[in-house]
Amino acid sequence: MKLKDWNFPYEKKIIAIDFDGTITTGDNRKWKRNKYTNDIMYPNMKMINKLREIRDDYYFILWTNRYGKALKSAIRFCKGYGIDFDAVNKNIVPFKSSRKIVADYYLDDKNIDVIEFVERGGKSEKIRNVDRSRNIYR
Repeated sequence: MKLKDWNFPYEKKIIAIDFDGTITTGDNRKWKRNKYTNDIMYPNMKMINKLREIRDDYYFILWTNRYGKALKSAIRFCKGYGIDFDAVNKNIVPFKSSRKIVADYYLDDKNIDVIEFVERGGKSEKIRNVDRSRNIYR
């Protein structure tokens, strides 16, 4: 999609969606010498079903740290479950002033509610009791 195709304000909201731990149940790659040796991915079917359900109402950006072969594998995984993206690791509408992905919503398994964080003085239960080894959707 090119900038000239856009009419502001745009008709749909943008969701930036993390891959590992959000679309999948976690990052299950095995690492050796800073390279992964496998790329086993387990689908988070609750998230996948919801994304398919709302797909026509939003623009989707795949927002992940993956690159190269791992990124291609993630895109193929998503397509296999019927999820396609309007952009991958880049803005839908080009903003020359920022490298940050611009979206209305960010779906990420490692998010913290901002209001809760501020109101508790940075002492959110999510921060103190975080267990990254499991995902709530398993």
